[in-house]
Amino acid sequence: MENGSYGPALSASKGLFPKNKCPIKNLLLCGSSTFPGIGIPPVAASGAKAATTILGSKFQRNLIEELGIQITSTADRKLLNIKN
Repeated sequence: MENGSYGPALSASKGLFPKNKCPIKNLLLCGSSTFPGIGIPPVAASGAKAATTILGSKFQRNLIEELGIQITSTADRKLLNIKN
């Protein structure tokens, strides 16, 4: 499919998806046509990355704690700078 119905048909073999930043100052991109790509988890991740860029990781850590979400992945804990 050359022109996808859900955005441009991007081939991973031709390079990565476009990054989350663009030449327009303070405009962040998120969604299926940006890194990390297509599908609900990657789209949610790109939205979370944009939100963290805007609000900061401290806000995200506080929200995770307030919601009672347990972060068990060592990589995720390191990314969010969660100790213990």
